[in-house]
Amino acid sequence: MFKNKWFLRGLGIGMFLAAVLIFFMQSAQSMKDTPIADVTEMTENALKSEAERQGYKLYPMNETWYSETQLQERIQAALDEREPVQPEKEIIHSFYISYMMSTTQVSELLLAMGLITDKAAFLQEMINEKLTDNLQVGVFEFTGQPSMDEIIETITTPR
Repeated sequence: MFKNKWFLRGLGIGMFLAAVLIFFMQSAQSMKDTPIADVTEMTENALKSEAERQGYKLYPMNETWYSETQLQERIQAALDEREPVQPEKEIIHSFYISYMMSTTQVSELLLAMGLITDKAAFLQEMINEKLTDNLQVGVFEFTGQPSMDEIIETITTPR
């Protein structure tokens, strides 16, 4: 019948597709103009409740919120900026108890070195424990500030 049968079919299909495309473009344009929800008239409380209902949380723009990894990074950066604290050097007290040195002389030595604060309390403790004759001869070292019991134990225990 017609010589250009394929041409006419292509022209018809093209016009049909163009009409469908124009229809979808017009419907998309009309959807764009109509707002989905009128958010501008919502109060702050209504907005927060709607956000919570949908699983979101609102916070003011002037607040900074960090994720767990960002928080850890900020903490680490703050720790790195901090000056390292120099550990205090521990003072080593060293003294020598010689042969025939009395408990009174040892207490005076310990008081002068700052290892004990009360000479009488030290002597009374030595008398109470009956250790006045058990002083050991030798060099003794204490690191830091030892207690009176540690001092007495160290200087009266045989090595």
